[in-house]
Amino acid sequence: SSSSSSSSSGAGNKNNTTSRIKNMGRELLRGCKNVYKTLPVTNERPATFYRTFFIFVTLGNVFFNAPELAYNLQSGSAAGGLFSLSTSLTMSSIARLGYLSVVLYILKDGAERKRLGGRTFANLNLMVGLWALGVGIAQGLSDGPTSPFNIRRAADKFLFAILFLNNGMLSLLSKMGIIQARDHVDPDADPPLRVVF
Repeated sequence: SSSSSSSSSGAGNKNNTTSRIKNMGRELLRGCKNVYKTLPVTNERPATFYRTFFIFVTLGNVFFNAPELAYNLQSGSAAGGLFSLSTSLTMSSIARLGYLSVVLYILKDGAERKRLGGRTFANLNLMVGLWALGVGIAQGLSDGPTSPFNIRRAADKFLFAILFLNNGMLSLLSKMGIIQARDHVDPDADPPLRVVF
């Protein structure tokens, strides 16, 4: 009787695990559908700007980092597997870009609602820009302290940083009343996407 009860409890646990996995899959699919439904935007350029970066960062994370993680897990199974250095670095990169995708999606949503002038969205713009600036500096100095700064490695991160720092600073300055909230050349931009030097 004890063996039959243990086998039935084991079967029950297996069914519970299977149903949980199915529920997780359904929730993930539902979430992806909801995100896809909110991707189409109006002709407002800031929303298109943030949506474009969101798509590129997310697809880059999926198509480049995910296969690298699978390869590291497969090849490093004898040398630590999940806890090997290469796997840990790839998982860290996936987490960072995943967080960046979430921030870009929030900015896209704020642009559609015309709320980019809020302090939260301005701070998010500045945070993304400062992160890209820091990554660019780190990659430019990655050859060592005795080597010259590698501008080729850092240039694309600096360009990325300039765009978001520009948007964040313009939002903050317009909120403080230092500059006008609207751009006379491009009044539909909120905030203006022109890089102002």
